[in-house]
Amino acid sequence: MAMEGFTGVIKKFEVDGNITLLPRCKVVQLSHLIFADDLMIFVKAVSDSVIASLGALDEFAFFSGLHINRPKSSIILGGLTQTSSMQLLELTGFKETKLPIRYLGVPLVAGKLTLGDCNPILDLIWKKLERWKSSFLSYARSYNRSHKFSKDAIYIGQEYFPFQEEGGLGLKRVKEMNVAGIMKQIWCIASHKKSIWVKWIYKRYMEKDIWSVKATSDASWVWRKILKYRDKMEYFIMHIVGNGISTNLWLDNWHPKGILIKIFGDRIRYDAGLSHLATIDEILKDGAWLCTLDTTLQLMETWGGLQSIPKPHYAE
Repeated sequence: MAMEGFTGVIKKFEVDGNITLLPRCKVVQLSHLIFADDLMIFVKAVSDSVIASLGALDEFAFFSGLHINRPKSSIILGGLTQTSSMQLLELTGFKETKLPIRYLGVPLVAGKLTLGDCNPILDLIWKKLERWKSSFLSYARSYNRSHKFSKDAIYIGQEYFPFQEEGGLGLKRVKEMNVAGIMKQIWCIASHKKSIWVKWIYKRYMEKDIWSVKATSDASWVWRKILKYRDKMEYFIMHIVGNGISTNLWLDNWHPKGILIKIFGDRIRYDAGLSHLATIDEILKDGAWLCTLDTTLQLMETWGGLQSIPKPHYAE
């Protein structure tokens, strides 16, 4: 709650023109990120912006009593001469750090994490398992099962005791959990969830929807992985027609038969005389379906299925 106050303070400095944001941060108005015990501020590496950022921190400290810990604070500089870098380090009193930075022991990188990157997290997991083993397992079970946590041991735990409620170990398959996490991100993107990350994705990689976008050569490993799983996810996302303005006629999953372009191919667009980016409102008028009496079998099948859809809310 208190950190929301800092958001208001730094926003005021930004609106007043005292802070200049980084080029790619301007498109989503990203000036800072707040974590549980950390704060990251993104500004252009010029004296005026840095001084204003420090001023925002001081003003927030005056109202909240929360002060920055300078010995534990650091600054990341890029694209500067050595002289300019030294001036900003002297101005802030922070120590300089280099990318990639680590959060909770894991480096924040756009590329694929290596095994070495994940070692700090793995070490924490092993330590937790060792404590858990000694606390909850009997000596006999410890001897038989927990002398080494191998894939076989995990498999046995899932095979015979899949749920904690049934007396199991409560272990989950990492791959399945990872896929579920990716699909949740796809849902956030497709549903236009109000978040900085979703806004960033649309500004950085997409113009309209996630289903038709192609991965560019400079796309991050994370983004390419998300696009890899979208085909598995799109049939689980149904669109409520409403007024039809935001639902694509051919690419979105709104029709009882599914995604029309994948069922009938591009030919259906030409037969209907509607563009690739046509929206449902183009076949709506005053809340009623407005479809031509076409003779092609595909269009007759498509328009006929509209009768099973609840009457659209034209006034929405």
